[in-house]
Amino acid sequence: MKIFYLLLVVILILSFAGCAEIKPPGPDVLISPWSSMSNIRLGDRKEDVISRWGKPDEKNQIGVDELGVAREEWVYHGRYPMVPVDYQYVSKTKCLYFEGNILIRQETKSVPSPEKK
Repeated sequence: MKIFYLLLVVILILSFAGCAEIKPPGPDVLISPWSSMSNIRLGDRKEDVISRWGKPDEKNQIGVDELGVAREEWVYHGRYPMVPVDYQYVSKTKCLYFEGNILIRQETKSVPSPEKK
């Protein structure tokens, strides 16, 4: 009988010790668990974006700022517009705006992507 109680105590201790390492999700995950921009953040460099999402489908020069720094728009077309999950650019077209080498703005276009042939 002592072995049974000892085994029960060990199991309970191990169960509670395992739960102690679980971290609750942050508010951003609770609000939007499949956030479309989850791994692209303002301030990222062009190289960071390419390493995460690959090369853009389109690059558009949109001028220069008052200091002469080039502004650029990168467009990633949604691959599967009928998919209801909006993660990265799976279902919706994403536009990323750079000033020089730094990401300054990101947008999701509501217009479906053109079908590629």
